[in-house]
Amino acid sequence: MNQRLWISLVLIAVLFAAGACSEKTTAPVDEDDPELITTVQITLRPIDGGQPIVATWEDLDGIGGNPPNIIDTVTISPDSVYSMSIVVLNRAVTPEEDVTVEIGTEGTQHQFFFSFVGAQASIQYADKDANDLPIGLLTVLSTGQVSSGEMTIELSHYDDPSDKDGSAPSNETDISVTFPMVVR
Repeated sequence: MNQRLWISLVLIAVLFAAGACSEKTTAPVDEDDPELITTVQITLRPIDGGQPIVATWEDLDGIGGNPPNIIDTVTISPDSVYSMSIVVLNRAVTPEEDVTVEIGTEGTQHQFFFSFVGAQASIQYADKDANDLPIGLLTVLSTGQVSSGEMTIELSHYDDPSDKDGSAPSNETDISVTFPMVVR
């Protein structure tokens, strides 16, 4: 089976698993009210098999208050390919709110951007919005040589979906988090 087909099958399985595990909320959502994001969790699944790697960034009082209470280091193998999914939560409320669903539903107004400093890695988008532009909840992460540094994940919000072109961040950022990253 070629690698592109294998990546596609893995990503489809991830989508089904994420949908089966998500909780439905019945509270109405005010689409003009920005969501508080306290937690960003990434899950990396090796394409060629192996245990998933889960890393969490969490700041329970939100940006600007106390420093984050959790910042996990992402430790992955060199010259490898991973399917990566992102879950975005608001744990400042009870019960916690899964903001991931809203980001996917409003995909024409959102896009994750990824940058790496020092760490040999790159991202390929694996999901698209209604306008066939990337969202970034599902990606394929490829690593290069042994290295270390940081991976920054930034969620851009576009008030006008026509401003989203799939390559340029907006001037409005819903959240920006940085994970230490080790490729070894």
